[in-house]
Formats: sequence, C-alpha cells, structure tokens
Amino acid sequence: MEVALLSSFVVTRNEGDLAAFLVKTYDIVNDPNTNEIVSWSSTNNSFVVWNPTEFARVILPAYFKSNNFSSFTRQLNTYGFRKIHDGQWEYANENFIKDQKHLLKNIQRKDSHHPRDYDELIEKINNHQKRTNLRIERFQQRLDAMETMQKNLMNLFEKAIQNPSFVGQLSDKFASG
Repeated sequence: MEVALLSSFVVTRNEGDLAAFLVKTYDIVNDPNTNEIVSWSSTNNSFVVWNPTEFARVILPAYFKSNNFSSFTRQLNTYGFRKIHDGQWEYANENFIKDQKHLLKNIQRKDSHHPRDYDELIEKINNHQKRTNLRIERFQQRLDAMETMQKNLMNLFEKAIQNPSFVGQLSDKFASG
C-alpha cells in the first residue's frame, strides 16, 4: 500500500530550535494520509504504529536516513518516549500531544554519555567492588591458612610413616600437656 506523504516540511521560526526528529515524527503522526500505518491514539496523548513493516518501508525512508524501525524506536527512547503496551507499538511522551506542537520544545534528548545518575551508579559500583575485593582477600587468607594446615598435616603423616614411635611420643606429649 502506498501512502501520499507530506514530503516537504514547513518549519516555522519557533520550530527552528526543535530537534528535526521530533518535528518530523510529529508531522508523520499528525498527517491524516498515514493513519492506516501510524496515527494518534484515541486519547491523543500518544501515537500508535499500526503497521511497523509498512512504516519502515514507506514512511521512514521518506523522512529519515534510516528505514530501520528499531533505530526509530531507539531514537524515541533517547527523547524520553515510553512504550505504552507490550502487544502494540504505542508510544507516549507527556509533551507529545495532538494539536499541542508547541510542547515539543519541552522534550529534551537524554544525554546517552552521562545519565543523571551516572556518578551515583559509579559510586555504587566502586563500593560493590571494594566489598567484593575484601571478601576475596578474606577468602584468600582462609585458603592460605587451610593450605598451611594441610602441609603441616602432610608433614605429620610423613614423620609418622617414617618413624612409627613418633605417634606414641606425640600422644604422650598431648596427654601430659
């Protein structure tokens, strides 16, 4: 199925500062010619990709460099969109609402290199690593002690085998001590 698409965009001065991805996505969803493939949900505060295959084949290449649906959904995620239903390709962002294009200015791209909780996460990882290292060190100490005890027992057994009277001397020593 072919769909007549808006191939040219009229970007006003207000839209000039917006991310092209957001403006294009809004225009795609808002275009009544694409409603069989993608449209606003019944609540008008989310949109649904009804036919991901056709969306990737027809719409994405007309608006974006990539026609990969997974890339499109990753882009949505970087702008804070969330998938609404597991069984349906419905996405929402509190500032992506039908007839409220001016709200797009409130949508910010997530900094993929430095999430807000990045420093906190690093601190947690470092603390976990320190605790793990302490556990490993204690385990190593116990292992070393067990190896030393095993060597002492082996030496004791070796002396007992070489000198049977050694066992008697040893038991007399423990009995008197």
